[in-house]
Amino acid sequence: MGLYIKGHHFIEIDQPSSEFNHIPKCKWFKCTECKVLAKNCSTDNSEEFLSQLPKCRTVTQQRERLPKTSKLPSIPQRARRYIKERRTWVQKGKPMRSQELIDYIYHEHCKDCYEYNGTSCNICGCMINTGTNLNKIAWATTNCPAEPPKWDQETKIPPDYQSDKPKKEAQKVSPEPQNKKKRKKKKKGCGCN
Repeated sequence: MGLYIKGHHFIEIDQPSSEFNHIPKCKWFKCTECKVLAKNCSTDNSEEFLSQLPKCRTVTQQRERLPKTSKLPSIPQRARRYIKERRTWVQKGKPMRSQELIDYIYHEHCKDCYEYNGTSCNICGCMINTGTNLNKIAWATTNCPAEPPKWDQETKIPPDYQSDKPKKEAQKVSPEPQNKKKRKKKKKGCGCN
C-alpha cells in the first residue's frame, strides 16, 4: 500500500543510508515510479507534505507506456473535421479562449493524455499546443474528442489552480529614441557657390 499523489506512488521506507544519520527522526518516502526520495521532518500529515512536491516525472512519460487506442486520422478525415470546426467557429463570431485558459487545458488535460502524440491529438488529428495559431484549444467553440470529453466549451480555470509555469513579469517599455536631425554632409569641392 502507498500514497498516490500527483502521479507519484509513494511508499514509506527506512532511513536510506548512514549519511543521513545526523537528520532527526523523519519519515522517508520513495516514489516507485520516478525513484525520488522525500523526507518529512516537519509535519505529521504526510499527505499534505507530499502534495507540495512537483508532479512525478513519469506522469508525462505515461502516455508513451500506454497502448495507443487511436491512430491518427487520414488527411481527408482531418480536413473534413477542420472545415466543420472552422465553420462552427466562424458562425459563432470567432470566439477565442484566453491564454491562461489555453495553458490550463493544455497542461492539465492534453499534455499528459496518452492520445496526445506531442503535436496533435490521435483521435481527431487536430494540432494542440499553447499558442493561438493552428491550435484546437484556442477556439472557444471546440471540445475534447475523447469520450467522455476531458474539456469542453464550458471549461473554466479553477480558482485554486496554480500553474507550474512562472508568471511573466511585465517588461518595462522604454520610450523610443527621438529622431535626431541628420546632419547634411558638406560637399567637397572648390568652395564656389
